[in-house]
Amino acid sequence: MNKIIKLARSIEIEWIKSRYPDWPDTSQPVWTTSEQYNKSDAEKVLSDTIEVYDTVIDVMKSKLNFKE
Repeated sequence: MNKIIKLARSIEIEWIKSRYPDWPDTSQPVWTTSEQYNKSDAEKVLSDTIEVYDTVIDVMKSKLNFKE
């Protein structure tokens, strides 16, 4: 479960970073994610998101009798 918590937190941080970038140096331009992220970055976050989702669904099924 610790792994899932870490993955979920990293996904949240990526989401926050891409929407609310921190500009400590205001002389720098606005961060454009499409210019800095690449396909492997996107695939990593997607893979992490799917792993978190699948784990949450498995827990809901086993502990809460969740049915899709």
